[in-house]
Amino acid sequence: MKKTAVLALSLVLTVLFSASVLAHCDTIEGPLIKEAKAAFEKNDVTPVLKWVKKSDEKEIKSIFAEAQKAASAGAKEIAEKYFLENLVRVHRVGEGASYTGIKPEGTEIDAAVLMGDKALETGSVKELTDKLAVHITAEVNKRFENAVALRKTADKSPEQGRKYIEAYISYIHLVENLHGLIKSESESGHKH
Repeated sequence: MKKTAVLALSLVLTVLFSASVLAHCDTIEGPLIKEAKAAFEKNDVTPVLKWVKKSDEKEIKSIFAEAQKAASAGAKEIAEKYFLENLVRVHRVGEGASYTGIKPEGTEIDAAVLMGDKALETGSVKELTDKLAVHITAEVNKRFENAVALRKTADKSPEQGRKYIEAYISYIHLVENLHGLIKSESESGHKH
C-alpha cells in the first residue's frame, strides 16, 4: 500500500509541477554528490555516511579507502568516480530505488524537490506547503467534479457507467493514497 501511495503522490506532483521526476541524489549537482566530492578531497568519509544505512557503512568505508589509495597512485579522477558511483548506488538501493548511474550536470530536477531544498535552506516551509496545498486541492477537486458529473449519467448505459466508475476509482484512489502516505509516514517515520 505504501508504494502505491508514494506512486500516487509522485504522479500527482509530476502532473502538478510539470517537471520530470528524476532522482535528486543521483544528479551531479545534487547534495549527495557535492558532499561526497568534498569528503573525497578532505580524505574523510564520515560526512557522507549519513547518506547510507548503518548496515552499508562498512562497504562504503572500504570503497572509500580503495578509491583514496587509487587516487594517491595517480588515478584520482577514476578513483573519485568509482567512489561516487558506488556511494550513490548504495544510497539509492537503501531508498528502495534502482540505480541507473549518476546524471549529468543540467539534469532536470522535480520542482517540488527544488522547493523542498529551498525550504531547508531558508528555514521556512511555508512557500512549499502553500504551493503543494493549492495543487493537491486542485487535483482532488478536478477528480471529484469529474466523478460527480459522470455519476449523474452512470445508470443510463453500461458504457456511461464505466466512465463514472473510472472517474470514481481515479478520485477515490487519489484520496486514499494521499491519506495513506500521510498516515504511514506519521506512524512509522521516513524509511530513507
